Amino acid sequence: MNKIINFPDGTIYVERPGSRWGRVKMQLEPIQFSGNEVMARAVQDSYPPKGTGKGSTIPISIEWFKYLDNFHNKNEHDWLWTPRMLWFNRGFVGDARGGSLENGADPQPILECITGPCNIRRIIGETETHFEVWALPVNLDPASFDPIVFNWQNYPWIFWKAQARTAEFQVQNVGKGLDVFHMNVRKPQDRHFMHKGDITLFPPCPFHVSDGISKWEIADYMFVGASIYGISDKGVRIPLLLSNTPGQWDFPTDWRCTAPGVIPPV
Repeated sequence: MNKIINFPDGTIYVERPGSRWGRVKMQLEPIQFSGNEVMARAVQDSYPPKGTGKGSTIPISIEWFKYLDNFHNKNEHDWLWTPRMLWFNRGFVGDARGGSLENGADPQPILECITGPCNIRRIIGETETHFEVWALPVNLDPASFDPIVFNWQNYPWIFWKAQARTAEFQVQNVGKGLDVFHMNVRKPQDRHFMHKGDITLFPPCPFHVSDGISKWEIADYMFVGASIYGISDKGVRIPLLLSNTPGQWDFPTDWRCTAPGVIPPV
């Protein structure tokens, strides 16, 4: 049985044996046009995975779009539901541009096989060239999930936040400062893989950290939104990276990660 720890702030640690963790690298190739550029990384769905291309498109229930809107205002809703912004390239019935069967829209959203740079991924296996990454089967019913619990704050390796980059390679929110959330999903029969060059791994557990006074052995990671904690061998939660507000990037111990992360919502 997996270890479960409930913390006073309402967050819950659940042990996930066999997992490693990493962050999707931001894009560093030159921007091809003036202004900010929305970022994306390819995910593969064939085995064995090869190269850096993306897998096949993923049909998804429009109910998952409605579920994500539990976390969005009107402008964020419009950004998510608009074709060719990021997650999908084909219009669907009910999209923000008035997609209908009469004008050739798909009956349901058809997602690109991508994920968001600067977000966390849970790694459950590997080949010589690729990591296998965990993704939610798309056939699950969103009505069975509680958005108060099942969200980016508690599951930042399932939900991912869209980010853009400037020509100077600074991470920005998309649109005009929008916090737009997506999900790592897969077709039920598929496995998902990412090229190893596209993910920066966090140090494997166990390891030791110190804040200059106390020292702990970290047995596992815990992710809360953009912040990272370690779970000690005694079950104590140790903050490793605090990123609770835009601009905050604090390391309370000697643990470090260098790759840029997403911008937490205000």
